[in-house]
Amino acid sequence: CGGTLITSNWVMTAAHCLSMPLGATYRVALGEHNLFEVDGTEYYIDVDRVFIHDGWNPSYIANGNDIALLHLSSSAYDNGFVAIGLLPSEGDILPNNYPCYITGWGLDSGRFWRPSELLQRWSLASPWDCQFWDSSLL
Repeated sequence: CGGTLITSNWVMTAAHCLSMPLGATYRVALGEHNLFEVDGTEYYIDVDRVFIHDGWNPSYIANGNDIALLHLSSSAYDNGFVAIGLLPSEGDILPNNYPCYITGWGLDSGRFWRPSELLQRWSLASPWDCQFWDSSLL
């Protein structure tokens, strides 16, 4: 799973990524680009605390709340490949096709159960498109 560095010590990710048993340990890879090669751009930091949204229910994902915060045991640093994500302010509506980046290596086709090797880039959908596809999931 991917995540966004929102401060030097906090990563925001999806709650469904944290389905390991209670007491499991996590670490984050920062600066990662290709999952199947050592790029020389990545480094790793252990997670010392995990906060999953109280409303998250993996048995009923349509309820939403698929969000979690990971507290890093030490501060992330800028190595030229790592930066804190820029998030829009609450209430901001970004224009259609505004360049946004999705972090992660999710499945990019239905052919194989294998994640994409490289990070993917997508354009932002209009609010109308989002409502059309089911605003209850957003």
